[in-house]
Amino acid sequence: MLTLLQQHKVQSATLVEGDQRIDVVLKKGETFSGDGVRDATRLRAFYVTPRGPEVVDAVNEEARTNNLPGGFTDQVPQQSVLLTLLGAFLPILLLLGVFWFLMSQAQGGGSRVMSFGKSRAKMVSKEAPKTTFADVAGADEAVEEPAGDQGVPRRAGQVPGGRREDPQGRAALRPARHRQDPAGPCGRG
Repeated sequence: MLTLLQQHKVQSATLVEGDQRIDVVLKKGETFSGDGVRDATRLRAFYVTPRGPEVVDAVNEEARTNNLPGGFTDQVPQQSVLLTLLGAFLPILLLLGVFWFLMSQAQGGGSRVMSFGKSRAKMVSKEAPKTTFADVAGADEAVEEPAGDQGVPRRAGQVPGGRREDPQGRAALRPARHRQDPAGPCGRG
């Protein structure tokens, strides 16, 4: 490219900053063949940053000596605002999406996403029928105590069957999986 400038074959040149590129249009009747190109009238070449001042000096020299009739221009390409915003927010959106996915999997499915600490217990509505002790107190199907336990000596505080009494009724308030036999694991008190 510098050779074409020094041979005064270039009509105009455009230096593109950032891409480190020079685009040239050759004078009428001039062509370039070489580097896999034949009879080209427009050329594009790239240069490394340390060679930049040398390329700029060559173009300036040709323009100063009026050997560059079309002159030269400099371009500094700028990204669109949309691409800049997309580049800034896309990683954040991607991280939020991964976080959302992981939280939905940790909660056991997508329907309860971000429901931290919320109870899964069913609420009892006012329309639901409630059965009280008074409703079943005289039922015929009530089981009576077996008569065989009457001769077994009991310790104080025990009920038939060898279990201890629970005066506050706390065992009935615990869920079934947390209930423990008050007599202990071996049935002894």
